[in-house]
Amino acid sequence: MNTLMLALGLLGPAALLLVMALPLGALIALQVFLCRRSLKLGLILPALSLLVSVWFVLGVALFSHGTGYMSGGSVTMEEDGTVLEERVYEDGMVTVYDGEGTIVSQYPDPDYDREQTAQARGEVALMAAVMFLAFNIPTLAFMGVWLYSKSRRGAREDLRRMRIEDLGYQKQGAGPPA
Repeated sequence: MNTLMLALGLLGPAALLLVMALPLGALIALQVFLCRRSLKLGLILPALSLLVSVWFVLGVALFSHGTGYMSGGSVTMEEDGTVLEERVYEDGMVTVYDGEGTIVSQYPDPDYDREQTAQARGEVALMAAVMFLAFNIPTLAFMGVWLYSKSRRGAREDLRRMRIEDLGYQKQGAGPPA
């Protein structure tokens, strides 16, 4: 049993790396193919990757508001499931609703801690920044492939232009200008 666990412990990270490397390798190959076809096509994957990273960061920033530090609530129900009262705690205020959704009262939350809320918002901002950087690693890889293709294409264009100029000089019988 111990040798099986040891084997799984050694093979697990390798399998995870393989599962992650195959799609990434396929995407890089697709990026190379798109860049060879056209430089404009080569910008598709970096743009999509950037949009995905912004999408995830916005999701974290917008939906982390309800992490328990800044908002929450409680519901009082009867045994048959009828809502008697709902309390919503949000940004230092408690709003009490009756069973029909009408506001009954609203007052400052006595347990509200501004420092804890500010700390939670800072943590969310830090988490969003780290996520943005992490999710843009593929964007950087795709842009690296694109920049390499662009510089290589520019060098090929320069060589082609020089060859055409050399052929033009050879037809005229004169050498290149000094």
